[in-house]
Amino acid sequence: MRRDPLISILTLSFNHYAFLPNNIESVSSQTYLNYEHLIIDAGSRDGSREYLLGQAKKNSKLVLIFEPDDGPADGLHKAMKRALGEIIICLNSDDYFIPGALNSVAEMYLARPDAAGYTANGYVLNEKLGKKKFQFTDKVTSWRFSTGKLCVMHPSTAYNADFIRTNNLNFNTKSRTCWDWEMLADILIHKGKFVKTNRIWSVFRIHGNQLNSSGALTDEYNKEVAAIQEKFYKDSKVTNVMIKNMCASLLRVYRKFMTILFSLIS
Repeated sequence: MRRDPLISILTLSFNHYAFLPNNIESVSSQTYLNYEHLIIDAGSRDGSREYLLGQAKKNSKLVLIFEPDDGPADGLHKAMKRALGEIIICLNSDDYFIPGALNSVAEMYLARPDAAGYTANGYVLNEKLGKKKFQFTDKVTSWRFSTGKLCVMHPSTAYNADFIRTNNLNFNTKSRTCWDWEMLADILIHKGKFVKTNRIWSVFRIHGNQLNSSGALTDEYNKEVAAIQEKFYKDSKVTNVMIKNMCASLLRVYRKFMTILFSLIS
């Protein structure tokens, strides 16, 4: 009989009442049942908390964290400390899983418990355009990360909790824009390996109420990315700028080809 490892799902939510029903239903409707769903809300005023309290009365797997934080990364940092699972995956309140996602996560973990992380493909839903497109993601490796052009989807990325805890890793509470990118860098710096499946786990939603939808944090984002890349380069074997640029170009061409291929056969 297959063992079902506990999966901890971490969901950030702030004034996202409109998205919460879809998010929670996408988790509770999974056929994989050994999970906990931690939802972090630092003080929503749009009815989110009242809705979540009502859902928690009906769903014992919901763990509500209602306390102030110093931004999204700090909220996730607190949730990761409380997570009890063997596997951790982040699903923001405006994103959602597709059916079968958690089964696939567990299968990958059981097949490769030595890996530090697990990734999959996904969809990107642009609400303004009313379009949902397939997104082929890259396997996370040091050389791909060093190009600065690695493509991964946060809700289609799971972490081996034992690796995270053993290496004392967590989301950087000082980050305002790209804590997930820094987590990938930290795992790679600690020699963690990722494995990838070509299955689809999640839908990432683009809308007008996202953290940087106005573009106000673009400068801060660029600074944080540059700092993360600089930290990573200290351990990277790919240091030649020409080689990095060539690898980045090859990676973009490969990803575009695979996106077209999977769109045709799916």
